[in-house]
Amino acid sequence: MAENVSFPSICLEFMHFGRNILGFTLLEILIASVIMAAITTFAAVGINTLLDCKKTENEKPKLAFEAFQLLNEIEKNLENKCTSLGNLLIHENAYPFQFSPSGPGHDFENSAYPSLSFFIHSPEGPRAICYGLAPLPALISKNSPAALGLFKFTLDTASSVTILENFSSEDDLYTPFPTENMGKLANLLSDSTVLFEMHLVKLAPDGMALDYLNTDARAIKMYAGKWTLEGAIKFEDVLFTEITLGLLPKSLHGQYFSSVDRKSFLKKNGFQLSRLLPWYI
Repeated sequence: MAENVSFPSICLEFMHFGRNILGFTLLEILIASVIMAAITTFAAVGINTLLDCKKTENEKPKLAFEAFQLLNEIEKNLENKCTSLGNLLIHENAYPFQFSPSGPGHDFENSAYPSLSFFIHSPEGPRAICYGLAPLPALISKNSPAALGLFKFTLDTASSVTILENFSSEDDLYTPFPTENMGKLANLLSDSTVLFEMHLVKLAPDGMALDYLNTDARAIKMYAGKWTLEGAIKFEDVLFTEITLGLLPKSLHGQYFSSVDRKSFLKKNGFQLSRLLPWYI
């Protein structure tokens, strides 16, 4: 008589047979599939990270060249700046020169938009000029409030004369440059710049080393031949001004401003360049 065989026992025999043939159970196949999926995911993430790193490295030479060109632009106008001690006998104006860590523009996550403002010579007369960071126009920022750029805004002769006639040592030179005009596309020099600083430099007491007077990029004022740092600290014998620019691909601006260590983030993903310029009145 044939032996009775139940359905469960048939399934067990089939699974046992399958193991003998393929070497795996269904559970082992499922575990292997999960592991393979995880490996594939990690591999994809790793490849994307490498591609991002490669893309960043490819961007750096472009950023370096752009920083070089921007410093050339600023240096050109600094060499053409108007500076004067002022002379009441012949009614000569004293021309202000200022760097501010909170110039035209609004704060982005408590980070101000720095600006450098001074007067330059022109055939029509002295004209006020301002270099500063500001939000990029929506047309190219894709409505990202973190995307910044470096702008140059020059006032006409009439507006510049009005500033000079009414300026005092307590005034801020960036005030006459309206925010809405500062960030216009026509004034844009760079859509990559996220860092803009100015430092004053003099010789150290030993007469050899350089002594940086404001490594923290505090506000600087020069009016009627007198330098003042934020906090009413006055000093003399400035020999150099140093301009520092930091550039990043536009897509990384948001990550830069939300980064805990912006200095390291910029070093890893972007490019920073400084230029030491001789100061003269």
